[in-house]
Amino acid sequence: GRERVASLRGTVAVRSEDGRAVRRVDVSGFLSEFPSGERAADFSTERAAWRPAGRPLLVAQADFDASWIHALMGEFRRALVLLEKGRAVFVRGRDSVMVATIDLDRGETLLLLNRPGEAETALGLAHAVFRRQKMPIEAGRALTLLAEAAADRGDTGLASRRIVTAIRGLERAGQAGAAARAHLARARIGLARERLPEARAACSEAALLFIALGFHS
Repeated sequence: GRERVASLRGTVAVRSEDGRAVRRVDVSGFLSEFPSGERAADFSTERAAWRPAGRPLLVAQADFDASWIHALMGEFRRALVLLEKGRAVFVRGRDSVMVATIDLDRGETLLLLNRPGEAETALGLAHAVFRRQKMPIEAGRALTLLAEAAADRGDTGLASRRIVTAIRGLERAGQAGAAARAHLARARIGLARERLPEARAACSEAALLFIALGFHS
């Protein structure tokens, strides 16, 4: 269990008593749909079960959070195992956005393990979901990592096309921080292609964005 939880003052928990009927409740903020097929945005049942319904999500989220700790410690293989466990729960629950979120981190972890081919598969799945759900920040981050994966495989032409598309999308969405990080990725790809002026220009763009955000050397 989690003994301590940080929350905003005034936060409340709203729940149905076990076994009580529920009529047309919107729980889409927690899952996209139920395994049995009911719509989460318009859910009804004669016998609501609070505790059993929460366990798989809690276990998956705990695995997901723990993976960050292992990644920060450089234990990328252990982080990947935990991400796979968490992903399996959300696949069973048919929550495509959470699966894509984990695929995004799986892809980044696989890149750190020098497995760009597997990373591209995970990141491609994540990018497709984020584009379909109109989530430009997440889609842009996935495409940035896809560009880096292509560069790691030696396909610098594809990497360049992907990173340009990622930057345009992030800038249109007004995501200066994510765009700055994408410019840094473009600089690394430019260096890999031995295009020094392109790399220098990308570094300058990143620096200007970071300065505008209040980050100074």
